[in-house]
Amino acid sequence: MDPLQRLLSAIPKAAQNPLALVAYLAAIAGWVFIAARVKRNRNLLQSLDKLPSDQRLAALRLEMGNLPIPDSLTPA
Repeated sequence: MDPLQRLLSAIPKAAQNPLALVAYLAAIAGWVFIAARVKRNRNLLQSLDKLPSDQRLAALRLEMGNLPIPDSLTPA
């Protein structure tokens, strides 16, 4: 059974209790958000070598947000 099918099949059980349904929807929203971030980061890391070496650190900082990235990180 694929993941989407399993998610959809669990809705009737979660809908029996309004709080359970809210928690279920929040968990799905969190999963979608994290999956999108992981995909973006994977795409960036796969194409990082195509950027000029002086722009790589800036691209990483832009994508990672507030996470500290040390200046000692080399372009390689």
